[in-house]
Amino acid sequence: MRCVARWALAFSALACSYDYDAATRCQNGKHDGDETGVDCGGSCVVATSETEGRCGYATACKVDSDCEESVARCEVGRCTPRKLTPMWRVLTKDPNAKGQVEIDPPRQGGRLTFGPQIGILVGGYSRPDGSAASTVSDTWKFADGVWQKQGAAPPGRFYHGQVYDRDADQVMIAGGEDTSNARFSDVLVRDYAGNWNPFPVPLPTKRSKFQMAYDELSGRILLFGGEGVAPADALLVRASGSLLDWDSLDTNDPPPVPNWHAMVYHAGRHELVVFGGRSSKPGQTSILDLETNQWSNIDAQPRPSGEVGCAMAYDSHRERIVLFGGIYEGVNRARSEETWEWDGEGWIGMEPLDGEPRPPLTSHGTMGYDPISRRMILLAGGDKGYDTVHPETWTYTALGWPCSSDEDCGEGTFCVDDLCCNSLCEGGVCNDRDQPGVCR
Repeated sequence: MRCVARWALAFSALACSYDYDAATRCQNGKHDGDETGVDCGGSCVVATSETEGRCGYATACKVDSDCEESVARCEVGRCTPRKLTPMWRVLTKDPNAKGQVEIDPPRQGGRLTFGPQIGILVGGYSRPDGSAASTVSDTWKFADGVWQKQGAAPPGRFYHGQVYDRDADQVMIAGGEDTSNARFSDVLVRDYAGNWNPFPVPLPTKRSKFQMAYDELSGRILLFGGEGVAPADALLVRASGSLLDWDSLDTNDPPPVPNWHAMVYHAGRHELVVFGGRSSKPGQTSILDLETNQWSNIDAQPRPSGEVGCAMAYDSHRERIVLFGGIYEGVNRARSEETWEWDGEGWIGMEPLDGEPRPPLTSHGTMGYDPISRRMILLAGGDKGYDTVHPETWTYTALGWPCSSDEDCGEGTFCVDDLCCNSLCEGGVCNDRDQPGVCR
């Protein structure tokens, strides 16, 4: 106990009073006081130690210092390993599922968007047998782990904008181009029956190589960038369900207008996150605070080397952004096979284990997050020269993420030792400090 001496002048005596003994409380095997876990976090933390009083993997936390900071940080209220392991797998078919695991024809430049239950893939262009590129006009649905081709399809296009409007519960596509280099300004929406219907308000100008996102908090559709677009028209906005014209959104310190960039809405932070693209600032990460309309333009290091034509999507459960592939705009315009995650503060390189599969060197693929299976779904796109387009569908899961049950982990992974693990790990452990999420 700590004895605090107080001179009580009125009584001319030394009074000894006792306050709560934190040292004893932090060793009593209980979750009490301001602790975030049992005997850890809060006032139990010893500032001069990297481990004493700090919480281990998957324990509740409020700030990074509640966790063993050398190996974990506080994310989404849990001490999360700083080192996560990406697990890529080629999609395989459940024998009982009605559908297929590859789409035909293989393509690049298409768009994949997920709602709460299904994903919708629209368009792209293909090179069957290495011949001249042809525009694809079809629609595919991803559900229950397989693709199903849909009957109705919009006019063929690629490099268009596509978004799931949550409030209207519909997929919207806009603009794009075809192999004759014609650009479009039309807008179409997919109804409950799966039919594509013209939206009465087209884009103000024809454009392609741009991105769209849905602001869930404000119920707005955001459109940014495009080839040959004037800065004043670079960022357009419209309310969900509105029949008014698209409006330009005035912002502070906007980045150079990109095309072939990647963009997603970060629901956990109410931000629009833009990476790369062809502009005067290739490789830049730009973040728009949707509360203040203020851009932050970050030349973050480290960062993905694939600057153009990356596939990027938001994991709504982990509140992280995942990016794959792209083109390095330096010598030889090489393709990338890198995987990165944006945690809200910076880019984290995700390197698969030696010998583990990963998607090929590609660009202009498309990726979406399937909230049902808690996996990223990737169509990788094409290689250098656009001669080879890869037909396989890839899935992505991050091993080592905190969990309470198997349902918290991506399909094909398991909750072991409170972390998403690559196997059931019977007789082993999955919370190894050097490789969390991998059975040892």
